This record gives sequence, C-alpha cells and structure tokens, in this order.
Amino acid sequence: MMGIHKNPGYGANTANTWTNDGVSFGARTRAAKARRRVIVAAIVIGLIFAPVAPAAPVPVAYAAGLVPFSVRVGLNFNASSPSSQAASSYQIHCDTGVSLGTASTQTGAGAGTGAGADADAGAEAGGGADAGAGADAGTGAGAGANGSAYSHLYDFAFDNEAAQMVLSKFAFGKKIAVTTGRGAGSFYDVAGRVQALRQKGYDPVLAYFGGWVLIVGYYDTWEAAAGAVEGSFTDAFPDFGFMAESLSGKYILVTLEGVRQFIFDASVENLRVSPRPAAAGGDGGQRGMIVLDGEERRGAIELVRCGQIDMAAVNIIEMDEYLCGVVPNEIQAGSSAEALKAQAVAARTYAVNNIGKHAAHGFDVCSTTHCQVYGGYESENERTSLAVMQTSGRIVTYNGRPAEVFYFSSSGGYTANVKHVWNSDRDYPYLVGVVDSYESGLSYRYTWETVYTAQEIKSRLASDGVDIGDVTGVAVTKTSAGGHAIEVTVTGTRGSKVYSNGACRTFLSNLHSQMYSVFASSPGDPTGAGSGIAYTSIGVSGTGQSVSGGGEAIGSGDKASAFAGNGGTAISNAGYVGLPARGKTFHFVGRGWGHGVGMSQEGAKGMADAGFTYAQILMHYFPGCAVG
Repeated sequence: MMGIHKNPGYGANTANTWTNDGVSFGARTRAAKARRRVIVAAIVIGLIFAPVAPAAPVPVAYAAGLVPFSVRVGLNFNASSPSSQAASSYQIHCDTGVSLGTASTQTGAGAGTGAGADADAGAEAGGGADAGAGADAGTGAGAGANGSAYSHLYDFAFDNEAAQMVLSKFAFGKKIAVTTGRGAGSFYDVAGRVQALRQKGYDPVLAYFGGWVLIVGYYDTWEAAAGAVEGSFTDAFPDFGFMAESLSGKYILVTLEGVRQFIFDASVENLRVSPRPAAAGGDGGQRGMIVLDGEERRGAIELVRCGQIDMAAVNIIEMDEYLCGVVPNEIQAGSSAEALKAQAVAARTYAVNNIGKHAAHGFDVCSTTHCQVYGGYESENERTSLAVMQTSGRIVTYNGRPAEVFYFSSSGGYTANVKHVWNSDRDYPYLVGVVDSYESGLSYRYTWETVYTAQEIKSRLASDGVDIGDVTGVAVTKTSAGGHAIEVTVTGTRGSKVYSNGACRTFLSNLHSQMYSVFASSPGDPTGAGSGIAYTSIGVSGTGQSVSGGGEAIGSGDKASAFAGNGGTAISNAGYVGLPARGKTFHFVGRGWGHGVGMSQEGAKGMADAGFTYAQILMHYFPGCAVG
C-alpha cells in the first residue's frame, strides 16, 4: 500500500510538500501542502499543560470585530530575494471581462479622476484597434482593501475565451514627455484628440498619469521639450494645452490581444484589475474568477511597483476566501474536522497579527512559507473550506487581544518554549513548552536521523564565515526541560563554535527540529590517538564506564548506548583528560519536525481523534488563551 508522507525542503522557512511515495503533487491537484517557518520574536515564562480529558469550553467574547475584512497577498514573491521574484509581465483573463481602476497605497489618498469613456475610444487612442469592450467607465471613488482609496477607470469585455490582457513593466527611452489633455476634462476630451494629432503626423499614446493624457513626444532635455511645446505643438493646436512632464516613474503597459491600450504610471498608485460584473440575466451579476498566469484567483489583482520589487502581483481577497486557499496547504485536508478547524483559527489569527508585514512591498502577507502558504482557488478543498466557514471570525485571543500564534508539523512529544527558539525578551506566557502526548509517533519525521561528515560540517561553517579548522567533535551541551537542544558546541583543531537556541537547528541546513542528540563514529580509530587505547567515559552525573576504542560513551542519561562526545568526558588509559571523540561522521538523531513553537499539527490531529474540540486543542497549545 502506498503511504502519504511529507517531503520538505530544509532551513528555517521550510515548505513541506505532501508526496505519494516520493512523487510531489502540485497545487492544481489540490494536494500541495506546506509548513511555514516564521521567525518572530517572543519570550514566555515556563508552563506545562497536558490534557487528560476534554476540558469544559470557556465562554469568551466573539472576536470577529478584530478580524480585517480583506487581505493583500503578494504573489510570486520570495522574502529572501524579492527582486529575483519580480515578474516582467502578467497575463490576465476573466470570462466576464475585467474592470480596471487605480488604488492608492496610502490610506485615504485620492486615486485619480476616472472620467467616463467607452472601450472603443480607448483602443483607438492606444493604437487604433477595437478592443471589443462595452461598458462606460465610472467616476466614483471609494474605500478599497485595508482603507486604500480606489477609483474605477475602465471596463474591458473579452471577445473570446482565449483573450489575454497582458500587464507588463515599461520604461521610456527618453526622460521627458510632451503631453496634452492634462486638466482638459473628461476622457472623451482627451481621446477625441487622437485623430486630429494623427492627421498632423503625430503618433499619440494614451496614458494615465493620475489623470488621462496623450503623450505626443519624447525628449532628452527640458529645453528641447519646452521648445517643442512653445513651437510646433502649440502652433498646430493652440487650444490643446501641451505641457512637458518628467518620465522618471515606474510604468505598466496594458495590452489586450496584442493591441496597446494605455500606459499606467505606477510610481504613486497601483493598477487594480477586478472581474467585470456579468450582464444582467447571465449569472445574476456575479463576478467571475480572475486567471493570473494560468492560475485561478478569487478577488482582484493589483500590480505594484515599489520598494525592492520590480513589479509584483497582489491578490486583494476577503479574509475567509484567503484562508480557503491557505488551510489545505498547511494541513492534510483528510484530517479530523476539529483539527481542520483548529488550523483555520490558527491561520486566521496569524493573518490578523501580520496585516502589513510586507507593507514596504505593497501588500500584507506573501504566499510562501515566510508567511503562510496560499495556493489560491485551485488549491481549495471542500473539507478545509467548510472548517474556515464554520469558524468564521474566530481567533485565538489573550487578554482580549489577538494572540501571537504559530504552528508546525510535529513536536516529537514536547513543544518548545519560544525563548529557546527566537531569543526574544518579550513575555508571552502562552508560547511555552507543553507535553504533546497525542502525537501518533508514526507521522513522517516523528523520528529522524541526519548524517554529516566532519568535512561537510567544516564546509557548512565556512560558508557562514566560521573557521575552527578541522571539525573534531559536535556535542549538545545544554538542553531545555522538554529535551530540545538549546546549546551545541562544535569543536575543531583551531577552536570551537557555540550555537544557541534556534541556531541549534539552523546552523546545519537540514536538521528537522531542535530535539536531537549527536553521536560520532568512524571506521578504525575514532579518536585519532592510536589503536589499542582504552577509555573511561564519564557521564554528566559522574558515572563512569570503561569502553575500548573511544567509540562509546555514557550520554546525558548515563546510558552506554551513546557515542563519545554526547555530553560526557573521555579519559584515556594514558591519563589524558577531556580527550574528544574525533569522529569522521556525526549522526544527528532526533524527533519532531519544525520550529516547535505553538501548535503541533500532528498533535492537533491526535487530539481531534481523541475527542477534543478545536477550541480545546488551541487552548492546550496556547495555555491561558481563549478562542472567540
């Protein structure tokens, strides 16, 4: 029988992909799963809580008022390398057509004038072809997602199912443009000048620079542009009001089926594309789904050009619709219903706390493991969507405010205290280590082993600028009450390096948790001190046992099954004290998968199977919190 298991990448922000016997499934199969790894500062006081029987629900105030209406999700974005993830263009399709508008990135700011015109006039101004669109553009402005001002510009109806609108980054070859139409009134006033200009030999380009204008010429200097305005243009059209404008901003070129429609100045405002309402009597005026680069998305799409990124697509979506695209990518959709609800509430709470996390990039959260994995409409699942809707508006709170909530795959039997992972000095008494006795023990990477050679460890340290010579030993020198490594010492021929807390997991790229021990081994003479030497291994409590060859030692529990270097001291028969085990290979043997802070997803599944409600699950992993 084929088994389903997870096959992740490695590192602090690891994405876990569900696979069937090692074969990965993508988002289109609705089987892609991932685990976020978020580095957030916090510190808590120690508290252990292990459920024995389901506790009575705690009545709390309903928290829906604390949940934002919508979320801005950055697509195609990698937090570690934002510029490399910026797209040069995006293809958009919607069966009902699209509506375009402007959205200010600043709350309450104006977002353009948007005077009315039909699509045929826009196509004519942009290059002469009929765009095949119908409805007039509106002039109304209103509050958009997260309070940003929004103004509708234009509607396009696509003639056929294959029609693609392409939005691409655009750069002018010159520094200054001569324009006409600024302040002329309606869009009709601007577009109506196209034929007159063409008759005089000009090639006008429709543009939206905070208002509709026609670009009629490009120049390298202000002097040349001013001369053209005062000379040939004004002489030919004295009433058109030509002016010179800088072209130093960031632009988006809008084309429909290869025909240029207009150029949008994105240096101040964003270009928003929404599904166009269907005609009355069709689907009841419902908006269609936007297809962005072949992937269906709910809500609207904004094109953002700001900060480090070149051009990013942002999905503007309602909170619960966002979560419908998150939950199936963070937990198996086949899990028990109460575990799915616990995941939905945890994901909603995380989103509430992270609105604006990527404000510098023009959106709230990204769609990767840096925040939460969001797969859009095509990754949705009926069971996880039901869990989202059944918990709509509910979040985890502490003292009436949204709690800092984290989750991960499995704990190996005990969750981590956040101060032993992320080194914060803030006091969050609910982010503490708790006994996690409901994990099955059979989940993928509940137990694991990773092997490094001494040379591999040396190379890995060197890539981080650490040079301690040849690696001779690796030891867990301090553990937490729950058994997590919180101090690891790597010894070399030219010194040593100590790693603390979360670095105990990340200093090597694929250690799956902080709950592990290290054993050293090598063929022949593991100590490098010559064959035939006998050793006495002393455990941390002082118990000794004679071993030969230096290959065994008493570990922190005074058990002879451990290898040398695991928290003990080796004394040779020649009287050398503290002689390290010089293993050529180091075995990291551990339990659990992930950072270990907050809710264990495998534990949540086990608790749900044992009869706990989603609220009881969350209050176990976040003791002292309420769910409302």
